[in-house]
Amino acid sequence: MHLHPYFFTGEIMTEWTKEEDEAFNEVEKQSNLGKQILRDLGQPYHFDVYVSPSQRNHVLEEVALEFDKMKAFGTTGESFASFVRGMKK
Repeated sequence: MHLHPYFFTGEIMTEWTKEEDEAFNEVEKQSNLGKQILRDLGQPYHFDVYVSPSQRNHVLEEVALEFDKMKAFGTTGESFASFVRGMKK
């Protein structure tokens, strides 16, 4: 599945490489797995639960650190980590 075929670099939209596309799909797969585990445990996945900015920032940093550990993805992992860190408020 190709949800995000382009990557924004400055002012130019460039097509993702095969490795970047695979990395994105792996992240999406892991995200869906987490949601499935919560459902299996009887814990519904809610979008309407309040999360404080500090809690949100903490979780985003945890995600970014996981991307940092993905050395096999090279600069793609670093780009994802940077993107996630940029989501902090």
